[in-house]
Amino acid sequence: MKKLLGIIVLGLLICNIGLAKPKVVKFKYQSYNVSGFGKLFNAQYRNEQPVSLVAKLYLPKSDKPVPLVIIQHGTAQIKNIKSWYNIIIPALVDSGIGVLANDHYTGRKVKKDFAWLNFSTRLADNIEAFNTLVKDSRIDPKKIGFTGYSYGGMEALFLAYKPFQILLNGSFAAHLPFYPSCDIVMQEDMTNVPMKIILAELDDYTPAKFCIDYAKKKNLDILVYEGAHHGFIKKKNLSFNKDAWTWANCSGGYINTDGTWFYENQLWTGTEDEITWAITKKCGTQGVHTGGTKKEVLRAVDDTVAFFKTYLK
Repeated sequence: MKKLLGIIVLGLLICNIGLAKPKVVKFKYQSYNVSGFGKLFNAQYRNEQPVSLVAKLYLPKSDKPVPLVIIQHGTAQIKNIKSWYNIIIPALVDSGIGVLANDHYTGRKVKKDFAWLNFSTRLADNIEAFNTLVKDSRIDPKKIGFTGYSYGGMEALFLAYKPFQILLNGSFAAHLPFYPSCDIVMQEDMTNVPMKIILAELDDYTPAKFCIDYAKKKNLDILVYEGAHHGFIKKKNLSFNKDAWTWANCSGGYINTDGTWFYENQLWTGTEDEITWAITKKCGTQGVHTGGTKKEVLRAVDDTVAFFKTYLK
């Protein structure tokens, strides 16, 4: 009976969202390709050739500036989570919150799924997107939140560190990372804005244990979905990707603001690409499970909308 009720509720939700049909407009901004965190924190990356990117902007009808949430995909292409975007974006817009669906890949002509794009470049994209958004008269610059999934969840986590604030023309008002990888963090303090980390109990891609341990140290709010796997925002049967790399068996570490990493109990230097591939060769493994259920999708919608209505409205 409960299962049937869940299916009925999801169907009603989708129907209601379909009626909303939020208007989408192109949002253009410039970003950069960054070789590592050293170039990121000293802002040297802005001296490089810019890259033109286009995101999708959805705004509720309003005669005054609206709060907004940046939604960030992970390593997979946006098309792989289109079913989730078709639900969560209308749900947020219907609650009076705008959405910027950011896209790392299209402007760079990256078509491969699970494509490699280093972390510092991904962070630069959202720094530059934020700095463009705060100039937009349709957006309330003090009420911009950030949520993301997997690698996008790591971006939502990292952009709360204080060293990033000097690169932002303001500050994000709330952070909601979904199943980020917390095996690699920073030793820096974070802003005091609201954050909740949502995790999957059975995640073998970015194991929940790392974020649970880290949250205790940083006194961060976490929510663990029992019985869930990585990628539960997709209504898709559990599947196994034998080629996907994970650092689940690594011991973890942190990134320094000079671009060096301390990971696996040793210091790593070089470009970010050189460091990450060297670590992958040392302790990385292949093979992860992804997928989710209708129940988890419904819960994720409720938790996302409730979180941002609380802290942005």
